[in-house]
Amino acid sequence: MLTGDLPFIADNPIDLFDSIRDDPVPIPAEWPEPQKDIIRRMLVKDAASRITIDEIRVRASRALPELAVVFADADVRDGAGPPLPRGHRHAE
Repeated sequence: MLTGDLPFIADNPIDLFDSIRDDPVPIPAEWPEPQKDIIRRMLVKDAASRITIDEIRVRASRALPELAVVFADADVRDGAGPPLPRGHRHAE
């Protein structure tokens, strides 16, 4: 969505799920390498291997100050995390 386009398109929900699970996310070649690196690490399919919000903050503040403001939200800083869908609660 950062590019204005959906990263995965399919004819039906099963194919869409398979694409999300299996296909690499297209990242524009013209993006700066530090930005591509952060986005790639955020979108790692294996959640246990994915970059943490703290690592994102460090990398963004060093390499991409304009992207760092995205992660400076007070809810994230104080540990509450990003908003969850209605009906879900953060772990306490």
